[in-house]
Amino acid sequence: MAHPHPALPDHRPLIVAHRAGNDIDLARQAIDRGVDMLEADVWRFNRRLEIRHLKTMGPVPLLWDRWMLAPGWTPRLQLHALLEATPIETRIMLDLKGEDPMLATLIAQTIRDIQPERHIILCSRIWMHLDRVRDDPDIHRIYSIGSEEERATVWSRLEAMEHPAVSIHKGLMNPSIAKRFDQLGVTSISWGAYTRDDARMLLDYGVDGLTVSEGPLLDWLMDQDRIPANPRSPDLQEKQS
Repeated sequence: MAHPHPALPDHRPLIVAHRAGNDIDLARQAIDRGVDMLEADVWRFNRRLEIRHLKTMGPVPLLWDRWMLAPGWTPRLQLHALLEATPIETRIMLDLKGEDPMLATLIAQTIRDIQPERHIILCSRIWMHLDRVRDDPDIHRIYSIGSEEERATVWSRLEAMEHPAVSIHKGLMNPSIAKRFDQLGVTSISWGAYTRDDARMLLDYGVDGLTVSEGPLLDWLMDQDRIPANPRSPDLQEKQS
């Protein structure tokens, strides 16, 4: 059963463009495609909120990931620039990186200063970021789950939320977990799907959305019919009248 969420569109499945928010051109392309939400990675570095997936190397002017190096001296996209370059109605799932204790608070402050009407949607595997803003009713938290340990320990947090939501790796989803999410009213978005079979399996489980990269799978998903998450929603009633 689909679970409506106040910060997300009222149809299912939701389609999230993986890392599309890390580059202005990719963000605009994804918006033009009609995806439901962009994903963007946010770090705090030298008092700036930087949008990038790559990590810094301390004093060494390089950025890195497991199989990639990039020069660290080139201009880096900052959160305020991404906000200003995208329509205010664009939903951006900001994936919080690093362990700066002020990261979530500063992101929320930046969005409110620049575009107070934009939804604030924060996601992270570093749950302390989300816990620090749990008393702010206007910040929508999505707990990211990428290990069995995280899956085993997330439940108390979800039970305490009015609108619980997770981003979970496909390998950690199964019918029993999907049923438990359903019982708690959890909005579930799954990442790690690369094939149509992966996507069909997850959708059959009942996930609310998929985070996918640009490519054939995204093309296929964009061609699929999407259905209302809540048939009694005001928006749908207006369309039917």
